[in-house]
Amino acid sequence: MSAVYSLDDQVFTAFLKYGGLALLKLVLMTPIITICRYFASGITVEESVTGTKIRDKSKHFRPRLERFRAAHLNDLENIVPFILLSFLYVATKPDLGMATYLFKVFAFTRVIHTVAYLKRFRQTIRRLTYVPGIIVNVYMAMHIVRAVW
Repeated sequence: MSAVYSLDDQVFTAFLKYGGLALLKLVLMTPIITICRYFASGITVEESVTGTKIRDKSKHFRPRLERFRAAHLNDLENIVPFILLSFLYVATKPDLGMATYLFKVFAFTRVIHTVAYLKRFRQTIRRLTYVPGIIVNVYMAMHIVRAVW
């Protein structure tokens, strides 16, 4: 029998694959926001204008930049718990098919949610891509508690 946290364990490998995809998406948002900020000459906090010739900060507020930042914050609020819960979930030795399904659903819906958020799709579309991630996290949390209780 292989160790739970090894590349020999298929559930752990699935977690690495889809958890890594979600984390890559999260990490890539930072340089994307930085690039958008640079090209849009946008400011996000007052300290950003210290030492510059900008007098009227309201002219440099960029709603598109704020949309990217909000999407990134949403990722932080959802991907970090997913990674922690998934790591604990793997320790319960779940069914490979179910674990892979949960990891895939979360990773892909996070990518779609960000696209929907940035492209200004209707709230309904964003909700349809947000709710499955929450369901995945709640399911894994309940599974973890049930496994040790």
